[in-house]
Amino acid sequence: MEIFILPLMVGLKGHDHNPLVPNGVLQVRPQVMTGNKIIHQGEFKMMNISRSALASIVTVVAFFALAPTSHAADMDAAKALARTNNCFKCHAISRDKDGPAWKKVADKYKGNAGAEAKLIHHLTSGEMVTLADGSKVHHEIIKTDPANDTAQIKNLVDWILSL
Repeated sequence: MEIFILPLMVGLKGHDHNPLVPNGVLQVRPQVMTGNKIIHQGEFKMMNISRSALASIVTVVAFFALAPTSHAADMDAAKALARTNNCFKCHAISRDKDGPAWKKVADKYKGNAGAEAKLIHHLTSGEMVTLADGSKVHHEIIKTDPANDTAQIKNLVDWILSL
C-alpha cells in the first residue's frame, strides 16, 4: 500500500480579486493519504511566495490532479485474474464465504505498511489457511499469464486493499 504526503491548497491568497489579503501568501494544509483516504491532516501553514512561484505551483497541482494515477489498481484486470484463478469460489467482495470477504481483508490491513507484501506472499506461497468450517488447507497459488507476473498479482492485491 502506498502512502502519499500531499500539501492540499486551501486558499490562494494574494489573488488580484481578494484585496483583503496580502500578495504572495499561500495557505496549505498537509495531508497524509493512503489510496483515496485521508489518514492525517496537519495544521494550516502560511507561506510567502512570489507570483511566479504561485503560478508554477498551481500548474503542477493541476497537472497531477488531472493526470491518471499509475498506482491505482486496475479493477477489471484484478477481477479477471481472480475469476481465472477461481478466487470467487472462496471469497466475495462484501460477504464471507469459506474465506473472508475482501472488504474485511482491506479493513484488517488498513494503515499497515507491510500489507501488500504480506498478501502477495499469501497468494504466491501456498501457505495454510483456516476455512470457515475450521478445516485447514493450502491456499491456492495465483497463476498468471505470463507465468509469475508479479505486476498482475500486485494489481490484484492493490485492488483488494482498495476496497
